[in-house]
Amino acid sequence: MAIARYGKHLDLLEVRLDNGAPRKRTIETMKSESPPHLVFAVVVPKLIAALDKELTEADVQATVETARALEARWIVLRTPPTARPGARTRARLTKLVELLKASEVAVAWEPTGLLAEAEAEELAASLGVTLARDPARDDLPEGPVAYGRISSLGTGGRVRGSAIERAADRLAAFEEAYVVIEGDNALRAAKDLRNLLGAPLGSGGDDEEDSEGGDDLEDEDEDEEGDFEDEDEES
Repeated sequence: MAIARYGKHLDLLEVRLDNGAPRKRTIETMKSESPPHLVFAVVVPKLIAALDKELTEADVQATVETARALEARWIVLRTPPTARPGARTRARLTKLVELLKASEVAVAWEPTGLLAEAEAEELAASLGVTLARDPARDDLPEGPVAYGRISSLGTGGRVRGSAIERAADRLAAFEEAYVVIEGDNALRAAKDLRNLLGAPLGSGGDDEEDSEGGDDLEDEDEDEEGDFEDEDEES
């Protein structure tokens, strides 16, 4: 799906770099064709987010440069279940966050597995990052801004209305909320969430909730290098 059409329905686009960073031409097209309200979030490649080796500036260069070029609101760091609690993991995570902060873009950390349970909120606060959780299942750390991901459960890969209602209850206290929805009915779920929060598409400002959603529409015009994807292709 062309980015202009995407932006007619949704507020947030996660740009994934697992297949390589977008080329300059692609980024220019994304910026020129996207509506003003569309927010970009750049997802750290899985090989980098795995925390299974010591990292350098060269390792995060593509992520940092892409985030800057897109004027992204977020860099999203999704650490896998293989990243287990421990001194080495914490040291590598700290180093990676420091490298990503060179972009001057806010970092949302989305831990999974045991690392998500082991004092994640305290660790996120010490690192100066936003802890991302599923607002349909978990409370989010207090603050003005939230980043979350709602994933489908059960048969059919659909997000239930009850999950959206729980998410809305938890997100209501935030000035801004950026939420990716993964599921076959993600577009409808995103609209329902916006309606529950009283936040129309493209809304924003200090006194108004910004509810963002992922998409379940197929990408018809994806760059030949796989530069960006609709969020729900991996759900």
